[in-house]
Amino acid sequence: MSYCYLSGPIHSSLSNLRSLSVMHLDFNNLSASVPKFFAEFENLTSLRLSATRLRGRLPEEIFQIPTLQILDLSYYSKVHFQIFHSMLLFELSHLASQITGGKYQNLLVTLSN
Repeated sequence: MSYCYLSGPIHSSLSNLRSLSVMHLDFNNLSASVPKFFAEFENLTSLRLSATRLRGRLPEEIFQIPTLQILDLSYYSKVHFQIFHSMLLFELSHLASQITGGKYQNLLVTLSN
């Protein structure tokens, strides 16, 4: 659903789509915070929220999705998040462009318990 001219908060009806493995909401005019219900998407491998107006703390539960491989937060300047130890391997696609001014295309974070 990238570039779909969506606006406002992420609608709660999306919480019914728990079987999805890919959720791309990038380049929409979304506002409010990232909802916790994304953490209930047990098959989610890719979550793209870049270039939105979402803000606030990214729910810790999102980092605990065992299948999640890609979380794209590029151009997401008002997000507050932490990387949690429960995450073993996680690719933060293009996050470095926000942090380092575009010097890196990918930031690979490997953590062990």
